[in-house]
Amino acid sequence: MLKTFLGLTTSHSFKDQLVLDKCHKVLLVYSKILLDTFVVEDNKVANFVPEIVNMCKQCIFLFAENRALFPERFVVNCMNVIKLLVGPNEGQKDCSVSMDDMQDLLKGLVFSFLPLTAADLENWEEDMEEFCSEEIGETWKYNLRPSAEVLILTLLHRSPERFVPVILATLDTVNQNSQKDLLQDHQGVNSVLLNDAVFAAVGLAANELFDELDFEMWFLTYLSPYVQKCVTTPCGKIFHS
Repeated sequence: MLKTFLGLTTSHSFKDQLVLDKCHKVLLVYSKILLDTFVVEDNKVANFVPEIVNMCKQCIFLFAENRALFPERFVVNCMNVIKLLVGPNEGQKDCSVSMDDMQDLLKGLVFSFLPLTAADLENWEEDMEEFCSEEIGETWKYNLRPSAEVLILTLLHRSPERFVPVILATLDTVNQNSQKDLLQDHQGVNSVLLNDAVFAAVGLAANELFDELDFEMWFLTYLSPYVQKCVTTPCGKIFHS
């Protein structure tokens, strides 16, 4: 039944907004049922874990491409379902989930859900303390960016040998691009937002990167010169948020 509603939503079959809104409500209900089911009946539904994880991952990718497809809360629930099923302390539930398949998900989370949005920057300018307080506590259960951050942490803790190289690869790409930006004296806002997202991912992975990355060298060679250059441009406020 859930697949049916997902198919209807992604096929753009609904011309009536009221019908689409009702379909979105159904998706929210089903995603909440999934969360509750795997919490209390984990051993009885273990055979469905790979299919559910794959479906949730697909929904996250689809939402990254078109945020009008699903309600944001539905995608948050999808992230939380994956977190629940691949977490390091979930007993037998994660045995059938391939961590290799999660590498693309980690990249998607970093590049599609960690970058600050225009609304984020506006909220930060209006009330910095309120903006910061929105990303602490259990807001990951309800808000998109904190939920993505917690899922990234969960994946890193679950299998650092698989996911640390992914973070390092994204950081290497950013380091190369930031050097080009400095040479060209140009920092586009989209480039800065993506770089900031990768820097945030490095911060999340700090414990796992301790033996893999020379932070002092990276800071002096890449991060400090790049941020110092950016703060003199209109994009500079991104690094204050």
